[in-house]
Amino acid sequence: IATEYYKTLKKLCMASDVFEVERGFSLSHAFLPRDYEDENKLLHGFIDLYAIKGVNALVLDHKTGKKKEERWQSFDQTMLYTIWILKKYPQVQSVKCVYSYVEHDYRNVRVFTRDELQYMENKFRAKIEKIENDTKFEKNVTKLCDWCDFKGTHCQLTDEELLRVI
Repeated sequence: IATEYYKTLKKLCMASDVFEVERGFSLSHAFLPRDYEDENKLLHGFIDLYAIKGVNALVLDHKTGKKKEERWQSFDQTMLYTIWILKKYPQVQSVKCVYSYVEHDYRNVRVFTRDELQYMENKFRAKIEKIENDTKFEKNVTKLCDWCDFKGTHCQLTDEELLRVI
């Protein structure tokens, strides 16, 4: 059964100038928008849903499992989507980012504006620089380790380490 939220979301999408579902995106090293398949990319991913109406955009990322309280929610993932949207659609001035916890009918929301674009780029440049300059490659054991492509190959995560975070 569709909740009122999703009924309203469907109406919003239908009234939008642009909307896409499961849109692959890429950003170049200069944080310029690229197509998902572009070989000259720094990073890429999929946006669950975005919609644009005039100068406003909406980004929706569906989450399953345990919900996060808003105070603990990191908006880094949707911040990358925001950079892509602001660069691809110069008329957009604000992006409403929503993490929707499907089973809980619960959402965390944050709005980013074009005025924050430089801050967002600088934040990710610092993270990228840290990664590129790392020489120790220490393990960062998290609950996501069990799904990591490097488990058992590049990263020799022990069962004991994994059990501590599961």
